[in-house]
Amino acid sequence: GKESSPALIAWIALISILIKGGQIPFGLWVAETMETPSPVAAFINSLVIPVSTFILFNTFAPLLIMHDLMPWLCTIAITSALASSTAALVQFEIKKVLGYSTIATTSLMLLALANNNTSLALIILTLHAVAKSLLFLTYASVIQAASGEHDIRAIGGLGKVLKFSYLNAVIGSVIIILLTCIYILSETSPAYTLVGTVIAALVTLSLLRLIAYTFPGKLFGIDAIIARLKPESKQVVLSVIGLSTIAIAAT
Repeated sequence: GKESSPALIAWIALISILIKGGQIPFGLWVAETMETPSPVAAFINSLVIPVSTFILFNTFAPLLIMHDLMPWLCTIAITSALASSTAALVQFEIKKVLGYSTIATTSLMLLALANNNTSLALIILTLHAVAKSLLFLTYASVIQAASGEHDIRAIGGLGKVLKFSYLNAVIGSVIIILLTCIYILSETSPAYTLVGTVIAALVTLSLLRLIAYTFPGKLFGIDAIIARLKPESKQVVLSVIGLSTIAIAAT
């Protein structure tokens, strides 16, 4: 009836935010986008997902508040952040590790917005955009150099050859880790601080694991990979130099 229609619209608005943000149970599409070329995946993860989620939230926030749906949003965001950061920790496909960390970061941004901390959400949005673009293009260089190999179990010790990619992977990962720490330090609620700490720890471990498998040591298929390793392309190097400069400046 007339009384139920506004509530229905509010629920539809909430679901649209969750779908665009890749939140549970609507986040499966994010993993599927990882099959796209790396520049497209970088664009989707650094801008499309977080920015569109930010815009949708600010558009529908009054409606969610009116119908008392913010607690639902926070609960789903926390669950999504924990699930996606845990999933990132057990993935072996490079792009999926980065994609699941995008969902976790978007969840933190939603929690900041739901707690009326727009400035924190904008910091997360900005740092994530430049860092995730840097990470996707850096690991795209790794995949290209390794003749299209995406599985971190089949590569290792590439830092001996891909020193520039190694450096930029560290820079991008540190910025993502830093923004999770900023979230923890900016929260006043002990419960949200605890949740943020767990999420930050999981995201940190997943990104460090990705670096550890790919660059420092001889872990799995290093001999075969080194034998057919291609040099880093000049185009990728120039692009990543610009991104790393912007990332450091933004941080």
